[in-house]
Amino acid sequence: MNLRQFLQQRLFGPLGMNDTDFGVKPGLTARALPYAPGLPLPIAGEVKGFSGSAGLWTTVGDYSRFAGMLANNGSFNGRQYLKPETVKLMASNQIGPLVMGGYPPMGMPAEGVKFGLGFLVVTIPDVAGTRLPVGSFGWDGGGTRRFWVVPQEHIVIVSMVPLIGPQAAPLQRTIEAIVMSSIIRQ
Repeated sequence: MNLRQFLQQRLFGPLGMNDTDFGVKPGLTARALPYAPGLPLPIAGEVKGFSGSAGLWTTVGDYSRFAGMLANNGSFNGRQYLKPETVKLMASNQIGPLVMGGYPPMGMPAEGVKFGLGFLVVTIPDVAGTRLPVGSFGWDGGGTRRFWVVPQEHIVIVSMVPLIGPQAAPLQRTIEAIVMSSIIRQ
């Protein structure tokens, strides 16, 4: 089976991510946000190449299910998709003391973040310019479709901002600050 079939069978279908595919599902084109103004939308079923690192189109609801599974140590609705140890490796610093050359799409200084096996990990919030606590992890899709898992709060933040790359960073930092400041502790 190809990657699209594998993801549909093993992840998207079971998680209930019915709007996620390589390309925008035809019924969703009216509300889809292109990568950038003027760029055409890739349509699901017409896309021929399937990448393990790019090309998926999703909704906030579907992205929340995926992020929620990660926040729950790889489990969602009673089904285990990833071992907790795998999620921990994916969300832990895997580059040691190395400093990345910068990751402008996230709009965060390289000294405050590290890479896990698939995610950006907040290691020094003040340096990264975020209110997210140490250990928060997530990813930025094309066109600043972003999610964060905040393990110590057991929450996820999913946002889809109609800006490209570093232009979205101030708004993303504001969203993170609003969410983190709204947490009520008992």
